[in-house]
Amino acid sequence: MSQNVLRYVGGCHTAKGFYSLYPSNLEGIEHLFLLKGKLFTAGSKWLQHLVEAWSTEGDTIEVMQSSEHPGEVEAVLLPEQKVAIYGGSTPLPPLHKVKKTIISLDQALLLDELDKDKQVMERYTRKIAQKYEHVHRAFQKGLRIHDDLEQIYIQQMDFGKADEEANRLIEKLFTEKTEKSSKQVHRFLGSSTPEGPKDYIQHLTASLDTRYFLKGRAGTGKSTFLRHIIRAAEENGYDMEIYHCGFDPESIDMVVLRELSVALFDSTSPHEYFPERDGDHLIDLYDIAVMPETDEKYAKEIAITTKRYKSWMKKGSRYLKEAKEYFDKREALYEKAVDKNLLDGILRTAEQRVNQLLKKEDEHH
Repeated sequence: MSQNVLRYVGGCHTAKGFYSLYPSNLEGIEHLFLLKGKLFTAGSKWLQHLVEAWSTEGDTIEVMQSSEHPGEVEAVLLPEQKVAIYGGSTPLPPLHKVKKTIISLDQALLLDELDKDKQVMERYTRKIAQKYEHVHRAFQKGLRIHDDLEQIYIQQMDFGKADEEANRLIEKLFTEKTEKSSKQVHRFLGSSTPEGPKDYIQHLTASLDTRYFLKGRAGTGKSTFLRHIIRAAEENGYDMEIYHCGFDPESIDMVVLRELSVALFDSTSPHEYFPERDGDHLIDLYDIAVMPETDEKYAKEIAITTKRYKSWMKKGSRYLKEAKEYFDKREALYEKAVDKNLLDGILRTAEQRVNQLLKKEDEHH
């Protein structure tokens, strides 16, 4: 896996509905190619082809992965050249001072063929929307139960001790103040998908020297710990990648400080990892700040609440899977109505335009 390719999620289905962090990652982009139309899979394959073609050149390539369709690509960004290609199904908000080029894939659709299946497609589209509503409701219920689980630990928690641990780490990390102001991008390190939870932590942290694995239980202050780090990085002028939780987007799951070659992340289920190389460190907030034997004392309550929470999460994943099944059926009808030669021609022309622009950018720099 190429180390100059960073994969993450820009928007996903959460307990707060579909949550978009796309604009944060498109800040600084000056030229945006927008893939328009119904042929998501064809667009995704083309974007993946571009990533493979460019990954040997050494520049940073950011790849936004789809949360609804694991393995599919929604967008490719070349931050150094200030160029991005977006093919996601979520409309982007108005982006100011960005030159847009539309690439219409619908030109390759045979309208007579489409008309034959119009009603079936409309039914699939309605079903997809319904399933996503069910996803959001299931996750909302899951989040409310998760809050009950957090309460058990919050009442047994010494937050002063957790803050002391955060301050110790801040002193260790930020030995120098930079002269610049801190830049931040907000994104997701993964998400719930039709195949269950998926994350890109190992991939996003592969090239970093130091990783801090935050352990603990629900409510033991992992997100608060990361917010202390964010505040300190801001005060000291360090750039940050801030990764939100794909279940509760108001919670933080990871902070990456590439200038310091450091990552700190919530390393509990569903993205549980353990130190495996030099430079990996464990910070267990349960050991540091929770009353001893809390797990044992509240074992029954914890077990019941965890089971209820997990059952709603499973329901949410099942609805995501059902939405994808309808999406795939609709996509098959679109693909049946495509003039393949015409589509190849549109994508070839688009690739030439993108590469010409990149060449110009390189000459300019």
